[in-house]
Amino acid sequence: MTNPNMKILKPYFLCLIILCSCSKNDSSNTIKEENEDVEELIADFDSDVQKIKINNSIKFKDLSKGKIISREWAFPGGDPAISTNESPVIVYKNTGIYDVSLKVKSTDDEVVEIKKGYIEVSKEQTSGTIPEDYVLRIDFDNSVVDKSENNNSIEPINFMYAADRFDVENASGAFSADSKSNIKIVHSNAISLDKELTIAFWFYYQEQQNNSFFTLIEKTNPADGGHSRYGMWLYNGGIVELCIEPDTCPQSLCQECLDTTQPLTANIWYHLVGTFDGNTLKIYIDGVEESSKSISNSGISQTQHELYIGTDPYSANQNFVTGRMDDLRLYNRALSNSEIQSLFNE
Repeated sequence: MTNPNMKILKPYFLCLIILCSCSKNDSSNTIKEENEDVEELIADFDSDVQKIKINNSIKFKDLSKGKIISREWAFPGGDPAISTNESPVIVYKNTGIYDVSLKVKSTDDEVVEIKKGYIEVSKEQTSGTIPEDYVLRIDFDNSVVDKSENNNSIEPINFMYAADRFDVENASGAFSADSKSNIKIVHSNAISLDKELTIAFWFYYQEQQNNSFFTLIEKTNPADGGHSRYGMWLYNGGIVELCIEPDTCPQSLCQECLDTTQPLTANIWYHLVGTFDGNTLKIYIDGVEESSKSISNSGISQTQHELYIGTDPYSANQNFVTGRMDDLRLYNRALSNSEIQSLFNE
């Protein structure tokens, strides 16, 4: 029996309730879908290479995510130094280790990605192989031994070690005038250079105590005040001198010498090379020919005495070098320009 007080919903009211319910559900779904479309802003990038030679280029690529409306790159040491391109191409003209950063912006946010030491730029590698036909090789890697096949006998005297040009500790030889440190290399046929020579090493110049001559390396002779057969010296505030005694000298008492035109600067590493090809003396600094001198064709006078580094004990006025030495190489021939460049870039 029907209750006379009960109200009966008419069909169109029922439809309205259903429609409202559906509309509410659709709106909720739409908001949810819109929220799902909001992507987090992330800055990131990549490049085709990270290690290059000077004057070469690198192509970068923006890998950032999100609704990006603008970007700004920063390339310290690069050319150009800033860019807003998506894939910029940057040239590096100087050696070094460089950071790269990328800032990206959306409508309501911005983020930055910085990659420290991301790019490494080194000197241009020249053609030519690194010569390994040395007759004497001392690396000074926390030891003083000959790594050539000749295994020359070496005696370090009051010797110490220090950081090399790469700031690696105990990887170079340290000479001190105060402690009278030096190295004696016993005479051998291998180091009795008679026709040609190349002397090559890295040297960290520290100002000497006076303007006298300081022996870097010298095949010496006790006679006549330590008159040398071949060697390299420092004098007059950093001038480098290369000398040989020609075998054509009367009584073996003359020398042919070549000086650099400019002195070394204190507290800087230099790659020093001296060569003699039988006719010409040459000095190279950091892979570049600095000076040369032609002499009469000759060989090199001989002696049965030691090769010294850092001093000449037979000199009337014995001096001791203060500085650092690394990667010493001695050859019985004159190296070519490309070989010297390869040594410098080693």
